[in-house]
Amino acid sequence: MRFSDRIWVCLAAFSVVLATATNAMAEEEVRLKLDMDHNVLGGVSDTVTLRPMVRTEQRFRAQGLVLLKIFAGVRSDVLPWLTLQAYYAHKDKLLPEHQQVHMAVLDIVPHIKLGPVRISDLNGSEWHSVPGFYRYRNNLEVALSPGLTWLRLFVADEIRVDSDQARMNMNDLKVGMDLILGSQLTLRAYYDLESKRRSRDSWLNTHVLQIMLKVRLGFDVRKEKKDGESAQTTDYVVLRYGKAQNHAREIPCHGERSASRCPVRKGGGHPGVWAEASSQHRGLEHTSRSITRKDS
Repeated sequence: MRFSDRIWVCLAAFSVVLATATNAMAEEEVRLKLDMDHNVLGGVSDTVTLRPMVRTEQRFRAQGLVLLKIFAGVRSDVLPWLTLQAYYAHKDKLLPEHQQVHMAVLDIVPHIKLGPVRISDLNGSEWHSVPGFYRYRNNLEVALSPGLTWLRLFVADEIRVDSDQARMNMNDLKVGMDLILGSQLTLRAYYDLESKRRSRDSWLNTHVLQIMLKVRLGFDVRKEKKDGESAQTTDYVVLRYGKAQNHAREIPCHGERSASRCPVRKGGGHPGVWAEASSQHRGLEHTSRSITRKDS
């Protein structure tokens, strides 16, 4: 068993033990989330994104639907290592008593990628209209790509500190996975042990199963550029020259955008069919056969 595999097995075992140990004073909940955004700078900038966003959340317990939340705002990748989010959130508590809360939120999320590991540290500032307090949130997440293009594993811990009670009132330990369903769809499923004590003397634990569908719309130049670089191929045309045409030379041509730097031009608009040689090689005979191979 590899070292990274052992880490995830230990984390899973720790989560099971922790969930069992805290089951005496625990509740259970299922949360369904939808997170959608659209990059309006797609095709324009390869360094910055601007993505209007909408997120919804529904919480269910044994008695049924207990809470609804909706978020609307904008998120932006302002630097390769920094993402910002600013949004309004409306929280509608249905049970045990009906209450509506309005929230203004700013999230600052630095992140770094180290090989297959990605580390992000969300720092959130929230203003709650009821009863009127400021909350600081910090969510540290470590994600691992285990070598499968469709799977990512992660563990995270989030703390929340409320200004009106001047203490940490919530802690969330999360363990789960991202199923990458395509370039625009990701399904995140995870277990969340939520511990809270707001307006309480002791901690109350809730076992939460969370499922979130992430939808990323709009063209992303950065992603297309990265994918293009990883899948880049080079076309070669074989030139044969000399009286007996016993000399050969492969001439690379890196696509239409760099055709001006290619000694031999593609002709007729048909892949694999090559037209006359350029002035640099005028008079040389060449075959119409071309080969394509991966760049090393």
